[in-house]
Amino acid sequence: MTRCLVTLLAWRRIGLVVWCLSFPQVSSANELDVQAQYDAALICAVYHRMIAGALKASDAGVLFDDAEVRAVKAWRETQALGRTLGMDDEALQWDWSDQLQVFNQMINFNYRNIRQLKVRYQDRCSGENLD
Repeated sequence: MTRCLVTLLAWRRIGLVVWCLSFPQVSSANELDVQAQYDAALICAVYHRMIAGALKASDAGVLFDDAEVRAVKAWRETQALGRTLGMDDEALQWDWSDQLQVFNQMINFNYRNIRQLKVRYQDRCSGENLD
């Protein structure tokens, strides 16, 4: 909307007013799409981090390394989408913390119950393009 107002003030044309009024609607649709992508990426980033934590706790070795790489890549994707939405580090950390709390409650704060997360999120988060 700022770009629109600057253009409007610079040109002062009625045609630009119509463009300016329709621009936020297009922007809002794109922001909703990015928001949905961000929400999905956040869920998968926290999921991968918790899977990595569970593997580390069970001394899974090589499996842990792969899970750790997936967790880091998923977090970077989440950060990039968050930045697109104008989020700062604090907002990203709050969202991470909230999602982590939800997942911890799902497994009753016990990594031995991680299977509950796998059943619900494994398929959804395995199809990501994290390479």
